[in-house]
Amino acid sequence: MKQSFRNAFLLTLAIKALFYVFGYILRPDPINQGLFFNVFMENDSYWYKHIFDQGYPLKVPGYWEQSSFAFFPLYPLLIKGLSWFFASFANSAFVLSLGLSFLWVKGIFKYMIALGKSASDAFWLVLLLQCIPFHYFFHMFYTELLFSTLLFWLMYTIQKDRFMAVFFLCILIAASRPTGLLFAFSLFLTLLIQIHPSQWFSKPNLKRLLPFIGAPIGIGLYASYCYARVGRAFVFRENMSAWQRDYCWPWESFETNHIELQYLGVYAAVLLLIGLYAAYLNKGKNLLIILPNLILPLCTGTVTSYPRYVSVNHPIFEKLLAKFTFLRKPWFLALLFLGNLATFAYWVLVHDVLSY
Repeated sequence: MKQSFRNAFLLTLAIKALFYVFGYILRPDPINQGLFFNVFMENDSYWYKHIFDQGYPLKVPGYWEQSSFAFFPLYPLLIKGLSWFFASFANSAFVLSLGLSFLWVKGIFKYMIALGKSASDAFWLVLLLQCIPFHYFFHMFYTELLFSTLLFWLMYTIQKDRFMAVFFLCILIAASRPTGLLFAFSLFLTLLIQIHPSQWFSKPNLKRLLPFIGAPIGIGLYASYCYARVGRAFVFRENMSAWQRDYCWPWESFETNHIELQYLGVYAAVLLLIGLYAAYLNKGKNLLIILPNLILPLCTGTVTSYPRYVSVNHPIFEKLLAKFTFLRKPWFLALLFLGNLATFAYWVLVHDVLSY
């Protein structure tokens, strides 16, 4: 296991370095100006840097006014804490990315071994998750890596019945992204239906179920902060409506002549079908985790952000990896990674709808 873990972690660092070098080749000016980590900063990274520099707003945003309230506080808080040692947002975010990469790989290995899988299974899952197009997000200054790390460790601690760890991880995952509450609730339901209703209130089962209260506590802490800041507890939820919500379902993207949106519509449809098939393969085991977190983002989000939602829904990829041996073939993963590099190039160079 140690060798597989070491190889997976070193490969993850190599992929991060490859994105850096490729980004420098594509757009050398920022790095030549001494902005060494700007290659990892586009689009939503702006909002986290804004929170880092100025904190959250001191007034309620106007109607349809975008603001940093829509971005949950855990990620900028971690970067702010690291800035005591590493000064700038970029330096601190890069160091956080390195630390999270280690914890992410470690969490995948812990989780997979707890499920009875091999270290080899864990290695290939680490690799697959980084090769899929748009999964460059795991290396950028975004919350995908943080969220995915928390999710793997949360599912591991649930598997091991570590109640206090489940409680604190539920708080953290809900404070990292709005979908943290949905994932925690999905995991709660998955555990609940495994217990006969007559046993729900037995002491051992209450110890397993009650820690999930951490998720609403995590949301409540942010809501309390917002109330103290601007007098409106759920301003973050209201503020999310300021982002365009057109083209939610894949077919709606063809109502526009924007070729990038049409491409995303097709890609989102493919991801949805793959996810539904993975849910079928999972039968009852992870069905309640996969389906809500596969379908609800299309109801509330857009096709532009759908690849980011799917990237952290790892039970999809676990089951596919177990089912299809070609997902472990270097040639196939290389083709996937070329697609990932292509979407990363667009993210670096164009900064529009395809790169959110």
